[in-house]
Amino acid sequence: MAICEYYPATGQVLKTFEALTDSPDRGETPARCRAFCVYRKVPFSDRARKMVRAAESWKPPERDLRPPRTMEWARRFSLRWPKP
Repeated sequence: MAICEYYPATGQVLKTFEALTDSPDRGETPARCRAFCVYRKVPFSDRARKMVRAAESWKPPERDLRPPRTMEWARRFSLRWPKP
């Protein structure tokens, strides 16, 4: 079954996407199964160490604390802006 993206005003089809299948002819599903079977035998401490290392390298995005330019933006993002 294909997935279509429609323009709501005219009903025109903008894009059509083919549905993904888990058929083995693509070669991805068996590779995923092999990777899972190998990775599940890795000790939990090794997996946790990798996750901690990934978390340490992640930097949270900086918040933009400038005041909004218009009142429309102020209303739209009023829940996101800190109260003075």
